[in-house]
Formats: sequence, C-alpha cells, structure tokens
Amino acid sequence: MNEPLPSTGGAPSPTALREWPHAGLARLGVRIFLADLGEPETQGDVDHEATPSATVERRRLTARRSAGSWQAARRVLSELAHVPPDALDIRAAPQGKPYLANVCHLRFSLSHAGRHWLMAVSSDREVGADIETLDQLGVDDLPLRQALSERERRAFDAMQTCQERLLAFYRVWTRKEACLKALGSGLHVDPRQVQTPIDAEFDAPFRVTVGARAFACLSIAPFEDLIGAIALAEHG
Repeated sequence: MNEPLPSTGGAPSPTALREWPHAGLARLGVRIFLADLGEPETQGDVDHEATPSATVERRRLTARRSAGSWQAARRVLSELAHVPPDALDIRAAPQGKPYLANVCHLRFSLSHAGRHWLMAVSSDREVGADIETLDQLGVDDLPLRQALSERERRAFDAMQTCQERLLAFYRVWTRKEACLKALGSGLHVDPRQVQTPIDAEFDAPFRVTVGARAFACLSIAPFEDLIGAIALAEHG
C-alpha cells in the first residue's frame, strides 16, 4: 500500500530556497533546488553527545529539519506543477520512495545534510539525489565493509592519504545512494552491488548499472564541505 506522507503544518520555513544552475544536469533534463533549513547546529548535534538532553534535542532538530525539507519540496513542486502546495498528493511507495500521485510527469528526490537541503527534479525519468558532510566521520570509522565492493576496496586501499580516502569514500557512497534512490529501493539493495568508479571526475556524467537498470550519474559539490551525487534512470 502506498501511504500519503504527513502534512508539514507548523514546520519552520526554509530560507534561501533557490534553483541551482548546473549545465551538465540541465543537459540530462534535471533541475536542482537548494535551501537552508534554518536550524543552526547545536553542540550536541556536532559532538553526538550521549546525554539524555542532547539526545532529545537531536531528535527534535531532526524532526524540524524533516518538516522543513517537505515544506521546501512542496513549494518547489507546487510551482513546477502549477498546483497549490496543499493539493499535492505526495505518497511513499512500499520501499519508501516519495512520488506525486496526482502529477504523473514529475519525478523528484530529496536529501539533506545538517541544515543544507537539495532536491532534484526530472520531468520524465526517475531521479535520485544524495548529499553528505565530508567531515562527518574519520577514515577509521568509515563503513567500508558494508559499503564498498572488493574492487572498490582495492582502489581505496591503494590511496596514499587520509584526505584522499575520505573524499573517495563519500564520492562513491553518494553515487551509490543516489542510484538506489532513483531505483526506488533505497538500502533494501546491498550497496556493494552498485559498482561505481572511485576516480571519476566531478561534473562529468558516467554510467552505473544496478542489476538490469542503468543510470547516468554525476558527482556535484553544491555546498562548501559537502559532496553529493545525482543519478538519472536511462530510458527503457
């Protein structure tokens, strides 16, 4: 059963909501929108403190950002679809992918990292987006075994510096997650099954296959200290 997503009534209004011009994505038929969710980082949010008060505050902050994310999405989709925000019927497919039930020609994907928000919109093909904070984890804490294939691990281990490895991991991880979001499976599919090049350049699209599906994928850097990726399903 495809469930309607909750209303965003009372959510903090996102600020600096704007379209981000990107020539490579425009050629693929993808539009990118950015916003600031308007919630400053707290010390507990940064340090991941284990105290009860810090845990409660992080949960509240996460809930507020989630509500702000959907409010921003409704504002953009409303303008693109020429439908009032409250009239948009946004639902979640069984594995969690959001879609517009009453505007069939638009496909979209959301991601946010801290206060930064991004949405990718396509008019005819499934799209996936992911952004991550580069300094979120140290190299020793990266989930390499759960995320990287054997081939990717060998390329990762051959890198000389921690900075190279950190950038490579997040570059690969965002590509994998963007492809899985475009597929509609999320992490229900093992990310190690998604093979992506570690050394592909930013802003240069390349092809990724997941089973029988193929995607055009492109790494982006829409915010300082963040890295992201967009994946667009190929026709057919």
